[in-house]
Amino acid sequence: MKQNCPKCRGPLVTTSVDRKSFLECQRCGGRLLEKSVLARLGASSFTDTLGYLPLKQSGKGSMKCVDCGRPLVELPTEYDGKTINPDVCTICHMIWLEPDEFDHMVRYSPDLNDESASGAVSQVEVGVQTQTDFSEPEIVKHLTDKYGKRRSKVTTDPDGKRTRKTAFVVGEPPDRWWKWIPGLFLMPVRSETGPFKFNPRLTWALAAAIILVFILTIGDIQTAAVNWGLVPAEFWRHGGVTFITNFFLHAGLIHLIGNMWFLLVFGNDVEGAIGVRRYVILLTLSALVGDIAHILGDVNSTIPCIGASGGISGVLMFYALKFPRRSLSIVMWLFFVPIWVRLPALAYVLVCFVLLQILGMIVQLSGVTDVSYLAHMGGASVGFLLWLRWGGYNVEETNTEPTLAGGSVSA
Repeated sequence: MKQNCPKCRGPLVTTSVDRKSFLECQRCGGRLLEKSVLARLGASSFTDTLGYLPLKQSGKGSMKCVDCGRPLVELPTEYDGKTINPDVCTICHMIWLEPDEFDHMVRYSPDLNDESASGAVSQVEVGVQTQTDFSEPEIVKHLTDKYGKRRSKVTTDPDGKRTRKTAFVVGEPPDRWWKWIPGLFLMPVRSETGPFKFNPRLTWALAAAIILVFILTIGDIQTAAVNWGLVPAEFWRHGGVTFITNFFLHAGLIHLIGNMWFLLVFGNDVEGAIGVRRYVILLTLSALVGDIAHILGDVNSTIPCIGASGGISGVLMFYALKFPRRSLSIVMWLFFVPIWVRLPALAYVLVCFVLLQILGMIVQLSGVTDVSYLAHMGGASVGFLLWLRWGGYNVEETNTEPTLAGGSVSA
């Protein structure tokens, strides 16, 4: 997809430095980078401070993020003896740099400079990086003083140095007591809680609609599933509208709570990262492909399938790929003793979700389960493909729900 420069509207082309790719404007020479790319080019002492940006901060200038369309925030920064003015998207963390700003941050980065501690500035080869501790830059102090409490995944030791937290931690509970409740039921929770970057209205509205439908149908879920669930052998009935209605139906309270938990935990960040339009596309295609995968599993089945897990699986997969190092916590039971394990989001999805779904598909195809793991994987595959289609960001139908009395598959 063709992208234009946020400053002069000139064409953006992909270029690279030391095998690290980013976008460059052919007209004005400005560079547009993801936060992770700029960090790998040596400017991590700046990119790490983006976690301190105010969550409700929004830009008012004419430059807009080419990814999500939101206005960029100009962030005047004293960086290694020079004032620069990078423009940052507070949602996507895409960074726009003028040519001289790019050259200064990359070629004269303190992170690449062994002599920076003594105030010396020397030109170094691009691409040489260090993973050692780094001193807190002035921008961090500025943002902390201006906006209050920090948000970061780094800790500060008594000497003022900041170090990153270990990706895998055993025995450390999350930061809120109430997270024990979903954790004890084997649901993932965020290890650290922060305020929303924006109000994920679509996610909340969708959850509210699903809950409302559940309340209206709770008196006779079986009849609702038979009438409006997706039946593989009759997928065209009601003009194909069951591809939509089955998404809003759930087989029971546990089924509903599980799906809503995953939707609300992971959906708000995904909606914020890719925008409402792409979020609708992600949910719709994930649910649709999940339904198709379920149908192909047994085209002669007359058992209705209901649930939102196909679409939510796509959101979960996209979240793990978009935020691979986002920290999640889960409970592992060891001889009836709950042990908290903290791990990256990508590791959780690959080990705790994808592996389970693969095993579940084998069981489903043998005809001994009422859970549509095929729909889960169908939706997850859409999340993966859209992540690739939308730039490869560093961003079923069913749950395990008992069978309805009349026989149905939950998604």
